Amino acid sequence: MLTERERVEAVRQILIQLYALVDRGMLPRNITRIEREAIFFLYERHNTSKQDKSRPHSAAARRCRMAIKGRIKSKKHGITYDHTIPLATLRDHLKKATASTEAMRRTLKRFICGVLITAEEDKRLSDAGLRFRMPGKARPDDKLARYNAVGIKFGASDKRKLRSSN
Repeated sequence: MLTERERVEAVRQILIQLYALVDRGMLPRNITRIEREAIFFLYERHNTSKQDKSRPHSAAARRCRMAIKGRIKSKKHGITYDHTIPLATLRDHLKKATASTEAMRRTLKRFICGVLITAEEDKRLSDAGLRFRMPGKARPDDKLARYNAVGIKFGASDKRKLRSSN
């Protein structure tokens, strides 16, 4: 099993190559999926799935999970995985963090966190224009900013998880 340092270094090396392609003229949108998948599979998912019950859930997603009493099937149960900070807003931070493994580790720890929300809550984010951006004047690492802006609530224990992950 890879150590956290090895996983972070793998993310760093992939991002170095991707950002070099952008510097040479590739459109940033053409690397987005690779960037997102590298971060998810190498950093976020190393010991848990997207639908893991230990991940923070909105209050509505937590109620849904309790009602089904089983494994979430995202499309079937109307629950979706969301990054608290859209990766599209992080590219400059991630690019700077490629300077060292430790800088990348700190950046990933500060900004990368997945939550489960309902499909209806996901639509509220999209309708408010917050699918790929943070609300104006929000701190770039405020993991609750987008949700607060559209009235998505989290229970106390899930809020603590989000605040402690910085």
